[in-house]
Amino acid sequence: MILIAVALFAALSYAVTQSGRGGGGIDRETAALAAAQIVQRGSLIESVIDRMRIAGGCSNESISFERSPFDGSDAAYVNPNAPADLSCHVFANNGGGISEIDIDNIPGLTSAASMEEFYGGVNVSGTGTTGNRSFPVGDPAPHTDLSLVIRNISEAACDAINNGNGLGITSTDGGDLNTDPFIGEFNQQDLVDGCAGTPQGNVSGNCLNTISDSPWGSRGIDYFCFIENNTGNRIFLDVVLAR
Repeated sequence: MILIAVALFAALSYAVTQSGRGGGGIDRETAALAAAQIVQRGSLIESVIDRMRIAGGCSNESISFERSPFDGSDAAYVNPNAPADLSCHVFANNGGGISEIDIDNIPGLTSAASMEEFYGGVNVSGTGTTGNRSFPVGDPAPHTDLSLVIRNISEAACDAINNGNGLGITSTDGGDLNTDPFIGEFNQQDLVDGCAGTPQGNVSGNCLNTISDSPWGSRGIDYFCFIENNTGNRIFLDVVLAR
């Protein structure tokens, strides 16, 4: 009976151990699915913006990310350049027709509260016409891109994003991502190149004014997850309009 009890205990311990390993696999799988969902989300927004520009005649400056009910209550994203008929509103039926989503309801995606943010003041290394550190803050078009940003990405989802785009690493960007929501202006407020303490960048955190030093700029990658140097926060960034 003692031997039987020992054998049963060993079997139970093995089952619990395997269950724990399976749970970790499920967590990673959930994060991978979440990562795929937001990457697809970025691609959808990019294609809708292209359609509004080409077929709808929307200028870059007239694109609006104001959310419903489109009455000015989403004050951060009220674009004065957007037509009153909402034809250049990404989330309006008369414009892009994209459904709004609650980022926090995507399992495995974020490690804290987050939401979709849209910036026009970030120069993303290797995209559009420039990727050079030499342009000063406040420099006007065409040095910045229109980007989708989601903060507080979980480590597992961040890794899945960078494995999916071929980076295989999560780079750290100097400083923090600090810019205003997009309301039709493209004045440069920040540059993202991923050169702070990564194998591709030097220890000073600069890319020596060349995109070849940037982990994503040198490969032409326009979506990725990176670590914000000042906060340690993992951030997803997708260029939805390269300029």
